Amino acid sequence: MCIRDRYAALLLLYKGRRRFVKNAALALLSLAVPLELAGNTLDVLHSLDEELGFQARSTFASYLEKTEKQAGQVAALTREEGAAGAFYRVEDRTPYNPNDGLVRGLPALSHYSSLSRRETFRFLKNLGLTVSSGDKLLRYGGSTSALDAILGVRAVFAPQELRPGMQPAGWGSGLSEALWINRNALPLAYFADKAVLSLPAEAKEGPFALQNALFAGLGGEAWEDALFYRPLSAEIRCVGGAMTPLKEPELSSAPLTTAASVAEDGARLEIAIENPDRQHVLLYLANTLPENSPVYVNDWPLNGYGEWVVRGVMDLGEQPAGTVKVSIPLPESGGEIGEVWAAGFDQSLFDSLIAALRQGTPSQLEVTGTEVSAEITAPRDGLLFTSIPCDEGWTAWVDGEPAAVENVAEAFLCIPVSEGTHRVTLRFFPKGLAAGAAVSGLTALLCAAAALWRRRQKKRAPADSDIPSADFPGGQR
Repeated sequence: MCIRDRYAALLLLYKGRRRFVKNAALALLSLAVPLELAGNTLDVLHSLDEELGFQARSTFASYLEKTEKQAGQVAALTREEGAAGAFYRVEDRTPYNPNDGLVRGLPALSHYSSLSRRETFRFLKNLGLTVSSGDKLLRYGGSTSALDAILGVRAVFAPQELRPGMQPAGWGSGLSEALWINRNALPLAYFADKAVLSLPAEAKEGPFALQNALFAGLGGEAWEDALFYRPLSAEIRCVGGAMTPLKEPELSSAPLTTAASVAEDGARLEIAIENPDRQHVLLYLANTLPENSPVYVNDWPLNGYGEWVVRGVMDLGEQPAGTVKVSIPLPESGGEIGEVWAAGFDQSLFDSLIAALRQGTPSQLEVTGTEVSAEITAPRDGLLFTSIPCDEGWTAWVDGEPAAVENVAEAFLCIPVSEGTHRVTLRFFPKGLAAGAAVSGLTALLCAAAALWRRRQKKRAPADSDIPSADFPGGQR
């Protein structure tokens, strides 16, 4: 019997003549509704658990023990940093995602659990990240020094995540147990120029141009022309196969425009990047190739640790002046690709910009489960920029007065502030929670009122034996 039939049966019993049966049906209906709601909630949570692959702490306890020393070093470092270390992110793409800072007892989150919003994902993808859901909640790849700084990635527990600006801070029994600290990680909140509000969510010039524009907007007019990612010429060809334009290319900031097919064994994509100076080189190619595709740079493997690099920005490392050759083997089914973008990274210029943004670090920063409070001195009218996803439900106060909540590219929260020192408070209350609680409370009140009404009706109604009968004189049967 389905749930609908059960409710129908209870309603039929309630419509019956016997008071005992009617009362029992009413009681069962009052119990059935909340029990069904609770059961549905548990089913949803169970489905999420199976889909997202959450793991019990005991399944990766040994890993946590091995990295306990590194976690202690991160905690000590952030305590020394004061407000800048009040909250941060850590990264380690391991099978059980044990690097989640909260699991280690650190005031930190990983990207897996702190950026779960569609618009934020879309913006990060336009910036060159690859964001997907697999056997875990979220997976990301293709980060850059700029993105790690913006997102506040303070510590890295995996060599796959190393980028310029990261320094070794501790070593375990092997490379996989080492710890690296990102000296360019920005705090959760800091002062920024209001020019960043005009930043588009995507750029036709590719992800490196969008990252430049993001930092230029944060820094303001003084950094308007500071291009720490400088475009490099790149050409792509298919060796052992063919490249055919797609009839209906995907409409996005990084559209797939070409189909690459395989004609013989050993087919591959080859990309030639013209690098004028010795510098760090990065590459981005929108594609549908397998995520674990090998990538070779000048015939040397780039993803030697088996990490997934092909879908996001590929960090090719420091390269000498000359042609940088990148080779990606094609699977038998081929794949679809888009325009290729390459850039050289100016570490010195980027360090200067980070130093300028750090000057806007709050003197006090407190973070709880649903509240962020910061004391900031604004050198001019501008914003308190945060790397908090702009979910609906955030409200803000500046010096105790309600304030507007703005967003950057529909991705991150920011609060307008005027010149001077201010106390800014952000509080989060989930959208729909109040309405849901009100509906649940109203339902409970209606059930209670119905039960009370039935009880009063019973007291008012005369007993069947006291009702006179028209069939017998004097009302006697």
